[in-house]
Amino acid sequence: MNCINQILEFYYNDGQNMDLNSDSVKIWFSNMVRSLTSVKLTREKDSIRVRNCLILLINLFTGISEIDHYNLKGKGSIELSKIEKNEMYEAIKATILGI
Repeated sequence: MNCINQILEFYYNDGQNMDLNSDSVKIWFSNMVRSLTSVKLTREKDSIRVRNCLILLINLFTGISEIDHYNLKGKGSIELSKIEKNEMYEAIKATILGI
């Protein structure tokens, strides 16, 4: 799956002429995020591709004016204390398992 082509195709053919808050755009956006987050990341190249696709989605479909807005927010994993890492692990685990 070439996610960048798929995102751009939808944006130029359908999404650009639609309201970003319309149900059809929201459903397409959600399905695309779901498919990207379910990709098995076996290589660093896959991880970078998925990250770039998510950034493209955010930039085109959320109305955020700053490019790559989320890249510089928060702390990096290296900067987290052991307690913060455990808290993040538990939060992610709960989100994935639906707890």
